[in-house]
Amino acid sequence: MEEDMFFFTPDKSETFEKQVFRMNFEAETKKVSFLTNETNNILQKGDCFEPIISM
Repeated sequence: MEEDMFFFTPDKSETFEKQVFRMNFEAETKKVSFLTNETNNILQKGDCFEPIISM
């Protein structure tokens, strides 16, 4: 495991792929501002009324 990396392994691994995300922090804090995936897509926190992923 690398520093600043988030590894997501789904429960249904036969249906969904494992994904790796890099955590990008706000300047001078340890608060995550956004994640980037392996293809450099940016994933940001949003307002969602129902959870998309349950853990």
